[in-house]
Amino acid sequence: MSLNIGTSALRTAQLAINTIGHNLSNATTPGYSRQRINLSSIGSQFGTSSRFAGGVRAGSLQRLSDGILFRRVVDQERSVGYQSSTLSGLNEIESIFGEPGSSGLSARFNDFFSSLSSLSAAPDEASNRNAVLAHAGSLADRFRELSGSLDRLGSGSSQSIRGATREVNGIIAEISSINQQLTQSVGIPGSGHDLKDRQDLLLQELGSYGNLHHDRDQVGRLRVKLASQEVVSSTNYKEIEARFDVKGKPTLHLEGSSHRLDIRSGRLRGFLDSADGGKESERRDDVDEVAHNLIAEFNRIHSTGVPLAGGFESLRSSYALETSTGQAPGTRPLDELDLPFEILDGQLAITVIDEQTRAVTQTLIDVDPGETSLNTLLGEISAIEGVEARLDANNHLLIESNPGSVFHFGNVLDPNPDASGVFGSGSAVLGGDESEPFSFQAGDILNISVNGGLPTAVNLQTSSIADLSAATAQELADAINAVSSGATAQVVDGRVVLSSDVPGAGSTLAVTDQSGTAAATLGIPSAIANGTDLPVDVAVTGAFEGDENQTFTFEPVQSGTIGLTPGLQIRVLDQDQNLVSTLEVGEDYVPGDPIDIGNGVEVAFGSGEIEAGTGRFFHVEAVAEANSSDILVAFGLNSLFTGTNAQDIALNQDLDDNPLLFSQGVGTASSDSRNVLRMIGIREKSVESLGDVSIESKYDGIINRVGQDTARASASLETEQLVLQGLKNRLEEVRGVSIDEELLELEKFQQAYQAAARFIQAVNEVTDILFQI
Repeated sequence: MSLNIGTSALRTAQLAINTIGHNLSNATTPGYSRQRINLSSIGSQFGTSSRFAGGVRAGSLQRLSDGILFRRVVDQERSVGYQSSTLSGLNEIESIFGEPGSSGLSARFNDFFSSLSSLSAAPDEASNRNAVLAHAGSLADRFRELSGSLDRLGSGSSQSIRGATREVNGIIAEISSINQQLTQSVGIPGSGHDLKDRQDLLLQELGSYGNLHHDRDQVGRLRVKLASQEVVSSTNYKEIEARFDVKGKPTLHLEGSSHRLDIRSGRLRGFLDSADGGKESERRDDVDEVAHNLIAEFNRIHSTGVPLAGGFESLRSSYALETSTGQAPGTRPLDELDLPFEILDGQLAITVIDEQTRAVTQTLIDVDPGETSLNTLLGEISAIEGVEARLDANNHLLIESNPGSVFHFGNVLDPNPDASGVFGSGSAVLGGDESEPFSFQAGDILNISVNGGLPTAVNLQTSSIADLSAATAQELADAINAVSSGATAQVVDGRVVLSSDVPGAGSTLAVTDQSGTAAATLGIPSAIANGTDLPVDVAVTGAFEGDENQTFTFEPVQSGTIGLTPGLQIRVLDQDQNLVSTLEVGEDYVPGDPIDIGNGVEVAFGSGEIEAGTGRFFHVEAVAEANSSDILVAFGLNSLFTGTNAQDIALNQDLDDNPLLFSQGVGTASSDSRNVLRMIGIREKSVESLGDVSIESKYDGIINRVGQDTARASASLETEQLVLQGLKNRLEEVRGVSIDEELLELEKFQQAYQAAARFIQAVNEVTDILFQI
């Protein structure tokens, strides 16, 4: 019996020493759980007068761990995995924007506006104009690069999902394989502990991908659920798979199942969020919004500027005119056209210039997007003398000028407002104060006397005027010209104006009523008009800065010679006949000097004679906003940029091919840079659709959000990692191998082994002595 006690002690000490050696050899093995032999006494047997001790028994081989702590570690891995994948995506977004840096969009903005400033200071320099277009193109290129990179980042998330599913499936398969090994190890004491350690490592890794639940049976085999669906059983496993819809949006499923895995956290959730839009989609939308408004703001100004050529012979819209319903665009209201920019209720000013006479004709077209059809718009443009509008074969709006004419959409002032010669002609002039339509009676007769000769009678009758109660100025002018000799009638702004055919101080003109009140109806004064040997040239300069369209009328207050007659004045009336200004053009005025009448309009008078009270006048039409309907922006006519957002923004190819088409001025002078100054003003302009901030401020806000998102994600990840590390440290305190402790245990069991050996030796010696007795 004593030998059995010694032998059990030796065997137990040997097993303990082997276990300690196993622990020491795996002290640095990741995930290893310390093992320990549980010892128990064999017990004693009792005789009639004695007790026989049984020695020590090596019980179960225990794997030291903490199941509750381990579950918390697995759960925390999920949070860390989600934050890690989120931060990774945000870091990529931050690197794509590249701010601050020479390749960032901010630097391109600076270069573009700097080039505009250089052009405004030296508009005659072709190199400055070329630099503006080059930097505009570079700015557009950077927008497209940003959009493309953010798109590719979203596509990369789909690739990340494919890679993650492969990794998850590999983990699932290995866990299932270990389950099979554990089944085979049943009955072999301690054989499954190392396999369970490997399972724990795999569970931690799997936990980082999604919401996980697991439990073990008595053998140690794992049953694992991912997103509440079983992926590993004690005998089998199922892989997961990523499926993509027609738009490339992914969902996760168990193989062969139509039910979607509801992944709520972990790396997979981060990848799904990114592929489903995520932060890169938000930032791409933000950049699209900036680019969209950039296109609109710059095109709004550029389209109403004037190129160095003074106008265009042909312009084609950037955007095809289609309807969302697929119907022919011509018959539909403008607001049903499928255009990227909104058409507003407003006006469009079209200016036509006769290249030979330099006569300027500006026409305002009213636009109501809900009522005006495309055909109506084309008809109104084509009704303007000198231009024609139509749709080309690809449904692009095409406007062309007639030979000898050019056109533009600037709100320029007519530089020669007295082209009819009513105000400053050398001929005798009598102009009516009343505008059409006119109401006459049958039998009304006008007498017209030229140069003191016998009067010519103009009989107003239905043979020459269709409706005497609503006669037009042109009908009356035609009736006068049909019988008059020595004088010509013309229509000026709906008024009838008569002038002698022979200019000079000797020419006179008088209009009286022979029968009825026709002269009074026309507003023609009863005074005799005299011609002059000194006609007056009138020139208008500047750019109208008023808030509303205005018609200014200029009339002499007294008769006299400009620059000589003391106290000579010309009054300026607005369209409501309110006095705007009284211009001093007497002895203190230097002929040819511009006089400011307000709101950016200047007028200059050449030396010559003017006559009061004879209907001499001229008008200046001042347009506040040439494109208040935004129709030029919507169609893409005379645009600086083409495209609709960051994906397709580009410099207008026409400008790239011919920089002289760049609309740098309001007028045609090569030194005119007023339109460039308007473009520079965009830098500080608050844009309503951007939340009343400037374009650059909006972009700066995007960059700030990118930085804030990244900083928050980084801080969140750091916090979650600290929590995870704390849990791991606590778990390691339970299952980790302390070399010092193991060495102490080793020394203890070495001594126990030596003691057991000495005990057996002593028993043998005693036994030998007993046998010798």
